[in-house]
Amino acid sequence: MGDLGCKTFADIPGPLHVWCWQPGATREESPAPKQNRPRPDMKRPSIAVLPFVNLSSVDEQEHFSDGFTEELISTLARCRWLRVVARNSSFTFKGVTVDVRKVASDLGVKYVIEGSIRRAANRVRITAQLLSGETGMLLWAERYDRMLDDVFVLQDEIAGQITGTVEPELGFIEFAALRGQSATDMDAWNIYLKGLWHLYKFDLENLRISKELFERAIDLEPAFAQAYARLAYVHIQLGWYGPLEERGDRIADATALAERATALDDREPAAHLALGRARALGGQPERGIEHLRNALRLVPSFAQGHFALGQALCYVGRPEEGITAINEAFRLSPRDPHLWTFHNMVAIAQYQAGRFAQAAEAARTSLLKENATFWPVMVLAASLGAQERKGEARAAVAELLRRRPDMTAKTARAEFYFGSVPAMSEKFIDRFVSDLHRAGVPD
Repeated sequence: MGDLGCKTFADIPGPLHVWCWQPGATREESPAPKQNRPRPDMKRPSIAVLPFVNLSSVDEQEHFSDGFTEELISTLARCRWLRVVARNSSFTFKGVTVDVRKVASDLGVKYVIEGSIRRAANRVRITAQLLSGETGMLLWAERYDRMLDDVFVLQDEIAGQITGTVEPELGFIEFAALRGQSATDMDAWNIYLKGLWHLYKFDLENLRISKELFERAIDLEPAFAQAYARLAYVHIQLGWYGPLEERGDRIADATALAERATALDDREPAAHLALGRARALGGQPERGIEHLRNALRLVPSFAQGHFALGQALCYVGRPEEGITAINEAFRLSPRDPHLWTFHNMVAIAQYQAGRFAQAAEAARTSLLKENATFWPVMVLAASLGAQERKGEARAAVAELLRRRPDMTAKTARAEFYFGSVPAMSEKFIDRFVSDLHRAGVPD
């Protein structure tokens, strides 16, 4: 008998595993034609979601497990950089004990998600784990316990949370495999991943490296919308952390690049994210907010989109709505590389709302993250200055000056401007600078 691998047929949904038998033939005489198996696309991550196993004692709950699996496949498929195997193919493995490595080989994917669902009365426990298709190694796992009030809301919530967590995890895993390789040996996708890694360091040197890498990725693949979007994002960050006199040009460049990204692919959420942030900082916050909402309409589980929306809402004086949006980013991506700035923006929103103690707490949490910049220290100093906690304020100012020796009340004010346009209201900036001065920041 010979193993012919997975085959597709016109009248049958999904692939079927096929063997052939010839009288008198041996397995060796009919080798499996390996070329018929789908091979992983090594340029982009690919993933299959196996049907979640129903561990409930009631067989009628099988439809809940299947429905959740379908929702997760659909939600993951909205991540345009991720190739997700369709439901019909994944469900050929339903009810079968499988070797993850064999599944990955048959479906041509690099990663597999599997899990289980247990329901008792009005409580549901969902477990999920991400596995390497090559080695079968466990890469990530999580458990979700919920009350079952609305089946569809629950499925949507947990599927979004899994997607929001798995997406950055895959980015970390994919980049780890590139360490030690130079950009000259990589294709456009891997150069893009390397650029993301440098971008998330949030310091000037790494931002400049990231810029060069995204530009190289675009040279290799001129229609690479995501690379244009992230290059626009780099220009925004270079505006924040580079020379103040360059900010106007940085925002103009970011806007042009983000518009190019949306022209190449109007359904790319990262493009709308970059354009939304650029518009918000360039004096058009309401237009920026609309682009950010577009990003979230495309991918509701896009944690960085929720954060950026929260940030833009704070820019227009709506801190309560901003905190709600940023909390959604925390929920969706608890290990996001932007965590420091999630916390920092919550600190700014709390300060904006006059809750200075909560602002100081959020700023301190932000500073615990390895890639935090000077911003959380500045917010901490202003929050402590507002509370007239003089000893703690002096310590915060000392730390701020250690990170930014040139910081004065005047430069702090300039930090809120991109060109001639303030990111937040003049009233807010006046109060913030006054509290920094009260904390001990020099004129």
